[in-house]
Amino acid sequence: MQGTDASGKPINPDMNNLAINFDGNDHPTANENYDTTAWKRIDANTYEAIRKKAGKIVLTSTNVVSKDGKTMTITTKGVNADGQSINNVRVYDRQ
Repeated sequence: MQGTDASGKPINPDMNNLAINFDGNDHPTANENYDTTAWKRIDANTYEAIRKKAGKIVLTSTNVVSKDGKTMTITTKGVNADGQSINNVRVYDRQ
């Protein structure tokens, strides 16, 4: 994914997410908001990423690619490292 966010800043991929294993097990993914991620495939177009900090779930993201492959929607809910609520819906269009 590449692009710009609402404030015009570049969106850069998280290098920790480049090797994804859809086994549902926790994998180390060092980040200030979480320290492990478990990826699970839901169906051919959907997967879920559960992020944990010290064993506690802090973020859940559901990633859905449209059937035509042109749009990806990522819905993320949880809390950041400061305990602030996160409830984001991001939509990406294929260029």
